[in-house]
Amino acid sequence: MFSMGDSPRHKDSDNQMAAEAPELDNLEWIVYDAKRSFQPVSAWLEEWAPSRVTKDDGIEWIWVRGYNVDDTEKSVCDVENLLEAWNTLEESGRQVNLQEISKLAKMFSVTSGKWMVHADVGGKADFFWKLIVKGIVGGQIPSNTAKISAVSPDERKQVICVYNSDFTNKQEVCLLEKGIRNIGLKCGLSYKPDVYTHIGIYRNNRWNLCPTIYKSVYDILAEESKITTTETFPRTL
Repeated sequence: MFSMGDSPRHKDSDNQMAAEAPELDNLEWIVYDAKRSFQPVSAWLEEWAPSRVTKDDGIEWIWVRGYNVDDTEKSVCDVENLLEAWNTLEESGRQVNLQEISKLAKMFSVTSGKWMVHADVGGKADFFWKLIVKGIVGGQIPSNTAKISAVSPDERKQVICVYNSDFTNKQEVCLLEKGIRNIGLKCGLSYKPDVYTHIGIYRNNRWNLCPTIYKSVYDILAEESKITTTETFPRTL
């Protein structure tokens, strides 16, 4: 099942950060929709293993949509007016920080965000993606949407994004991280609000903002993870 992406609003020269940017309009998505697909998820995962899906084939992302996806959510998000308000904030000379950006995100209903996993191309990315897809479809992960980038010739890693609806809700963000950990992922995670992508906050931005707002590190000996905020690192949530 294929659908076309949205036009990009911002680009970045760094390959890893560019993988988090809005979708390109000349590439397609591969989508598994749990509510509509008649194909078993295990068969779909085998057919579309991320290590075999490349951008040279015209594919940008592989997506999974769970049973409770709200198809009206995108229509509620007012990105156009968000960007106008963002331009006004920039021109005002007021301080640009997470608090001000969060206000804009709430005002225009652009509050979604994602925990990101960067996995080595090949068996590791395939394995991580399989765990996440099955966790979403099976209900172990409290998320209804995730995606993994297609393979690029110049990239050694693929980014996996697991979404939630409100980055300002710390309890929701932590529950999503816990769900990801419970399926067996022990690697480092980072969390980025989608509003950061829309307004162009990447590495080395001129506002000196970290492009992610949370990090999660798993302690193998203690068998637990710890989430810290990047703005006031290393404060623990």
